[in-house]
Amino acid sequence: MGTVNEDAASSLIDHRLAVLRYESGTIADLLSTYDRALASVTTELEAAYSRLLAGLEVDDRQRLRLEALRADLMDKMRDLNAAQVATMNERLVEIAAAERAYLGRTLFAVIGLPLASVPSEQVALMLTDAIGGAVWRDRLAVDLIAVEGGLRSALGEALARGLSTNRTAALLRGLNIPQTYRGRLVAIARTETQRVANQVALATYQRNADVLDAVQWLATLDRRTCPVCGSLHNAVYPLVGGIPVGLERAPPAHPRCRCFLAPVVKSWRDLGITTDPRYDGTPAPDITFEAWLRAQPAATADDVFGKGVAARWRSGDLRLDQLVSNLRPLTLGELSARYPE
Repeated sequence: MGTVNEDAASSLIDHRLAVLRYESGTIADLLSTYDRALASVTTELEAAYSRLLAGLEVDDRQRLRLEALRADLMDKMRDLNAAQVATMNERLVEIAAAERAYLGRTLFAVIGLPLASVPSEQVALMLTDAIGGAVWRDRLAVDLIAVEGGLRSALGEALARGLSTNRTAALLRGLNIPQTYRGRLVAIARTETQRVANQVALATYQRNADVLDAVQWLATLDRRTCPVCGSLHNAVYPLVGGIPVGLERAPPAHPRCRCFLAPVVKSWRDLGITTDPRYDGTPAPDITFEAWLRAQPAATADDVFGKGVAARWRSGDLRLDQLVSNLRPLTLGELSARYPE
């Protein structure tokens, strides 16, 4: 058994892995609904493509089917949006409840101190909180409308050209509209799941500033860790009057971010309890992202930064924190302008 803060961080890592598994289930449900709704459209477009590739004309039956699909596509997308919103809302309510339960029971048992829960009305507001300038319902609707518009445009152009040339076939295949917006749907689901979980956690930490000294940013360290999250890993933000000083924004720092915040419990002296070395008040020690990255093959840093930036970092010319500004990785050109070689 380590210190209270070490044990809390370890427990949170296990919990976040469970959140990631739940997130994957949410994505599977959303994509299943999405794929079923667009199956008829994409199937007809693929059939038209295959006939054109074989040098065949599209028959009247298929032409009529494409006309009908174009006519009812808006209804399909309206129903799809309603289904997606219902699924996302249900899942976010569940993840918020699970986070409250974890913080109130499991984490309380780990640190040995009671934690006051966030009021349910405050949690309800988090479900529609804005991130990136728009609430998730609006962003979901905009993306689905874009899918509908793109498919209607493709169908209309194909019908106008009579689906008779290889150029039209290439147009239809090259658009890849459903897959493009499928990726956006995944990004929204991943980001929102993490946002709600982290907001509930942060609000809980803020309500318990009488026993917590700070919050600590922890990143998931692997090949998918980005420079932004790597530079924030292990950063500690003191809680002053319940406000984490220096924290620009709670995780997620960007779409698909997997970072989270861990509590830093006060020392036994500050808590006014009997001497207990487990309550030493120090944040959980961990390998830094930079140390972890230097232990990996060179290709890992190339994947994270890009080869040009990685080369300068490996040379010792730049520190990790110099590669990021305002929660954004700097380009090689920006780095060169700021830090000439």
